[in-house]
Amino acid sequence: MNAAAPQSDDYLEFMLYDALPAADKRGTAHHICLYVPDMEKAVASLEARPARKDYKGTLEIKTGINRKRPMQPLRPDARGWS
Repeated sequence: MNAAAPQSDDYLEFMLYDALPAADKRGTAHHICLYVPDMEKAVASLEARPARKDYKGTLEIKTGINRKRPMQPLRPDARGWS
């Protein structure tokens, strides 16, 4: 379910379930996604930061079902971290 902000392209997407997904499926569904005008530039900025060495996941840009291009780092206890 999406809730759009008035007079804006901004919106919130709510992930609604009738049953709680399996534990290994929850990591990617529960996240905050911020869009920026230049995602490649944003990822390059994150890659260059000293804290990047502590993050074991990837900073991969993927096209979502809404055709936007987010980069979604996962939290440490979510699927996808090693």
